[in-house]
Amino acid sequence: MSQDLTIQYEIIKADLKKVRQEVLGIWKEDLANNPEARYAWIYEGNPLGPASCWLVKETIGKKVIGSAALFPRRIWVRGVPRMAAIAGDFAIAKAHRGYGPALALQRMITSSARAASFDLVYGMPIRQAELVCRRAGYKVVGNVVRMAKVLRTKDYIQRLGVPGIASILSTPVDFAMKFLSKESYSKDVGDCTLQQLTCFDQRFDVLWEKVSSGYQIIGERKSDYLNWRFVQSPQRHYSVFALISNGTDEALGYVVSETAQGMTTIIDLLVIDMGESLDTLLSKFIRLQRESGIHAISIRYFGDDTLFSRLKTFGFLIRDSELAVVVYVEPDLPWSSCVTEKKNWYLLDGDFDG
Repeated sequence: MSQDLTIQYEIIKADLKKVRQEVLGIWKEDLANNPEARYAWIYEGNPLGPASCWLVKETIGKKVIGSAALFPRRIWVRGVPRMAAIAGDFAIAKAHRGYGPALALQRMITSSARAASFDLVYGMPIRQAELVCRRAGYKVVGNVVRMAKVLRTKDYIQRLGVPGIASILSTPVDFAMKFLSKESYSKDVGDCTLQQLTCFDQRFDVLWEKVSSGYQIIGERKSDYLNWRFVQSPQRHYSVFALISNGTDEALGYVVSETAQGMTTIIDLLVIDMGESLDTLLSKFIRLQRESGIHAISIRYFGDDTLFSRLKTFGFLIRDSELAVVVYVEPDLPWSSCVTEKKNWYLLDGDFDG
């Protein structure tokens, strides 16, 4: 399928087996953080099916100057599974940017989503891409909130311009923060331990079955998808920590995290209940990070106030809310209004395109 935009461009629905080098070429210029191994992983290896990809080419010369993709993601909306797509890898060569090929590419995607068997499309574009998405028919549902909890203050005190005494000042401050923090005095619920795992097993399928009906909108978190998304990722190294019952060996929750330069980022989190079990999971995880010398923990979240409020009790503070979540859904669907309200969603970094 192709569409002439002007005498300069056309949009092609890509055959993934034939366009690998063209896509990699776009990545080298505009998505430099994407390793080559990502192509086989996210375009071809998704357990929910291959990606759908569109290329923008110059009409004369057929040079590829842009691309965008939809990555399958099963979303549960009010207890019913829907096939959704994550919008990602949107890139246009610098010399061709503007609302010409970029806007036409996104309009092609939104007009083709239904034919590609996607009930809805969502994403978290950068600011410039967000403007294009809005013109293409996406709705901005709200902004993602990034929160952080400081565990060690030495680096922050040094940034204030007093490096000579940072170590002296940070020691009592760190002790006071630890002493006053909720994880230091909250009581763990039940007999359970936090275990670091190398993969997700069937215990997490059971966990998913227990919790899936408790959310208005949530991405499916079965073990096959979790293993593909986090364990097999060629792009990032994730750590998996699970809250395991000592008596029954069942999984009560998990955290997927990524650590770099002394900062740990929570990428995904699921727990049997958002009360005492969440508090136990967070307490054990925060204590472990402090013992490991981590200076701060960060998390990005999009949804209602439940998780947000629990994080605040543990000393997480809002750092920014710059990035927006956009959604494209046909208005004639009976549940379309549900997906355009932020309070209905449960989204973390792991719900996007990796």
